[in-house]
Amino acid sequence: MTPAYTPVKEGTNMKNPVKNLGALPFLSLLTASLAAQTPFVKITSPEAGTVVRPGQSLTITVDATPSAFRAMFVLPFASVEDASSKRPPWVFTIQIRPDLASAVYPVEVMGVPSQV
Repeated sequence: MTPAYTPVKEGTNMKNPVKNLGALPFLSLLTASLAAQTPFVKITSPEAGTVVRPGQSLTITVDATPSAFRAMFVLPFASVEDASSKRPPWVFTIQIRPDLASAVYPVEVMGVPSQV
């Protein structure tokens, strides 16, 4: 009859099984390296709190991981229409709706990954 478990080799030190994990430091470095390459999208201008009046235009500059995105979109919360670009530099100009009430409106940018 075959045992339902894998027998432990005689002489194995079960009190310190970590000493048998020599690849663990390598995996930790690999994980840290992959985490450092996580794609990012960041609005670099205008600064938070910038005041724009109805009917004016707003220029938005975006920094992103090089070669990580094949397109970028500014979502149209307060503008007449959305803005998009298919290549860097990621600079957009949107027209603020002339009938917009005074309030705080978000500006959001979305990137389309290159590997889609």
